[in-house]
Amino acid sequence: MPERSQYALFVLAVTFTWLMGLMGFARSGIRQHWHVWEVMRDTSPEAFTPALGYAANMISLCVLIFLSLVAFIFWLGGLAEKASAAHALEEPGVSVPKGVAMPGRGTAPVIGD
Repeated sequence: MPERSQYALFVLAVTFTWLMGLMGFARSGIRQHWHVWEVMRDTSPEAFTPALGYAANMISLCVLIFLSLVAFIFWLGGLAEKASAAHALEEPGVSVPKGVAMPGRGTAPVIGD
């Protein structure tokens, strides 16, 4: 898989997540001061719609936090995969699939080649 395609997938994930946040703000911004449109007005002092710039900054922060958490989960999954592959190499009679990278050992030897 070319590196460019991986970058494109990452950009798509950021774009879709950010766009979903902005469209959620647009949906709630349309209602403005209403709980139920033109039926029940929101008269509380906190009833206002923030400016688009402020909302975009907050949504961007939320997107960064969300994608950081997703990356952390993938990192944890990679640690577990490395640990199970290292454990499999230590056991006698267990073969490791061809091309599995081992930390400090390179790739696993291919038996029978």
